Amino acid sequence: MKSSAFLINVARGNLVDELALYEALKSDSLAGYGTDCWWMYTSGIPATYHFPTPSRTGVQHLPNVLGAGAQAAGGIWEIFDNDIQEYAAESLTSFVRGEKMAREIDLKLGY
Repeated sequence: MKSSAFLINVARGNLVDELALYEALKSDSLAGYGTDCWWMYTSGIPATYHFPTPSRTGVQHLPNVLGAGAQAAGGIWEIFDNDIQEYAAESLTSFVRGEKMAREIDLKLGY
């Protein structure tokens, strides 16, 4: 991919090589990453853990990464009943332009 490209993954986290992605984002070989899916690990997480680790590399903390905690779509019918699509487009546009997003998640606060 070009260094100006954004990789958008809405399929499965494991389709993307996590370490290669992290290194590409850190070295500016890739402009950004957007996703609503994360890697599933077969070890290292207790079966009772309520939310899997998004990344072992910490890719979710990089400034050029935009991601949802689980499925961005949630229940598909709920999308048509509110402004979620508009919010997503607004956030993605702000992110690509390098502007502050109106509904940015604060990872330190956890929401």
